Amino acid sequence: SLKAVLSILSFLIATRLIENSSKNKRLKSS
Repeated sequence: SLKAVLSILSFLIATRLIENSSKNKRLKSS
């Protein structure tokens, strides 16, 4: 079950990084 938790955490971190990068691009464009 530990592997499942790690995979979920990595997925959440990846999504957060993607959202942050998209937000930064929006701020720079505007």
